[in-house]
Amino acid sequence: MVVVLLITAWAFSLISWRLANSLRRLSRDLDQARERERARNFRDLHDRVLQTLEIMGREGWVYDDRARQHISREATWLRRRIEDGLDRPGELVEALRAVADQQAAVGLRVDLNTAGMDGAAPPAAVTMALVDAAREALTNVRKHAGVDCAVLRAAPAEAGVMVTVLDHGRGFDPAAVTAGLGLRESLGARLREAGGWTHIESAPGAGTYVELWVPN
Repeated sequence: MVVVLLITAWAFSLISWRLANSLRRLSRDLDQARERERARNFRDLHDRVLQTLEIMGREGWVYDDRARQHISREATWLRRRIEDGLDRPGELVEALRAVADQQAAVGLRVDLNTAGMDGAAPPAAVTMALVDAAREALTNVRKHAGVDCAVLRAAPAEAGVMVTVLDHGRGFDPAAVTAGLGLRESLGARLREAGGWTHIESAPGAGTYVELWVPN
């Protein structure tokens, strides 16, 4: 009888332990799902609403000065709100994954590598600058490289974060691009605001490699 009770108690303890483990895993998965959804919501606000407000707040779009100033104030408030909401560990990885998914939806397969970012938590301004620039670099691949895949990688580097975009497409001659109109200039403007830099290597027929770096 004692043996039966001991076996029953052991079995009950094992089942309870496994159930508790399952509940903890389920809770963790739900938390991660909520974080991913929250990150997507903030990215949607940034990519659609904020960018529209910032464009409308520039000269030449809205001719009423008071209306334009109001739009600019609202855009500033929204940008701060988004930056506060994105300033959490893991947001860069989630945001880059969302960019990869967006590109896949329009025909460009993106192999994403963020293994080196485990435990890294870049500030919101770093996240936004890198994500914006990575999106533009991938869009350029999709439109001009003549390939249907690219490699996107993020890793800590030199007291900051490095994001790279690589494709094996048709490439181009960077020296032949008109100053102020090329990929280097359009990407650089985004990163310079965050104290970063852009480096591009390419040649006709040899693909294109883009480095995007911003300090932490």
